[in-house]
Amino acid sequence: MPISDGLDNLSKTSADTVIKTALEKRVSFYVIHLPLFEPIDGRLAVRRPSKGFKELAEKTGGKYFLVGDAKSALVPKETDLTPIFKAIEEDLKSQYLLGFYISEAKRDNRKHEFSVTLKPEGVEYSLWARGYSRTQNFMINLKPGAPKLPD
Repeated sequence: MPISDGLDNLSKTSADTVIKTALEKRVSFYVIHLPLFEPIDGRLAVRRPSKGFKELAEKTGGKYFLVGDAKSALVPKETDLTPIFKAIEEDLKSQYLLGFYISEAKRDNRKHEFSVTLKPEGVEYSLWARGYSRTQNFMINLKPGAPKLPD
């Protein structure tokens, strides 16, 4: 979970590469942006973060948080990050990982189907872009001797 001013002064790897790797490794980023401000058209405004900064959170399944605004920028006060950490905690508590393993006997080059349904009624879940539902259907087809799927 990076906490940053949104400026990238030292990266040697592109944001797209980091996002791609995070998706492959199933890593989500929760980004807390402590903004820098600059005068724009006679008004104080948040300086734009480096390219990819916000996308790091949004595209990996995490969340992006901007702390403060132009009105509070010049008011000396402590910044309470408790609500942000509570939001991250609630988001993480709502995530589950469901795993299944295919036995060697089922690696028979035939389609095997299964579904997962949540109880009680009224509870739904989503699989990335597949939308929310109580039940999701799955299919797997592995040839004999196919390499094991990554954990």
